[in-house]
Amino acid sequence: EGGGEDMAGVIISQVSPHAEFEDVVFDASCRKEDRVAYICTLGVWERYRHHGLAAKLLKILIDWAEADTSIKAISLHVLTTNNVALYFYEKNGFMRLKSLADFYTINGKQCDAYLYVRYINGGIPPSTWFSKTFQILKVPVVSVCLATSKQVTAVLRRLGVCGLSSGGRLIKSSPSSMFTNTKRV
Repeated sequence: EGGGEDMAGVIISQVSPHAEFEDVVFDASCRKEDRVAYICTLGVWERYRHHGLAAKLLKILIDWAEADTSIKAISLHVLTTNNVALYFYEKNGFMRLKSLADFYTINGKQCDAYLYVRYINGGIPPSTWFSKTFQILKVPVVSVCLATSKQVTAVLRRLGVCGLSSGGRLIKSSPSSMFTNTKRV
């Protein structure tokens, strides 16, 4: 008030050692000093939306976090029904790590959330059964791509396990590209 300036948007993040973070976002091999930057709030007032301000605020936070090599991930929770936010975070390099039933209570109603994470500075996501199996079966999965029916190959291609170039050559995806998103803003 009185200054003639309006606040257009805000981003608030808390940085904590991963051991103090409620959700498991790292592989068991992470170090004690690895930290997580948790986005508590990111919002732009309605009259300032559609000008890229949320993306600019997020980029400032990502750049800041990447400059601190002890921060290995940026995470947040988002309502499963907030399609605009889901698209925004995925477009900005975040991956959906897990679904959390009844995470929020809004107007007395339980609402589900997703945990989203963007790994930075060499952060490694928690291992899953599928990722461990894929690590063991690298060669057999590639063989399956070459030797199975078109339907199976199409499913594996959609999963990012393998693909064929326009020339018919096999394209192998590295396991890390399946489970981490290294896209930079």
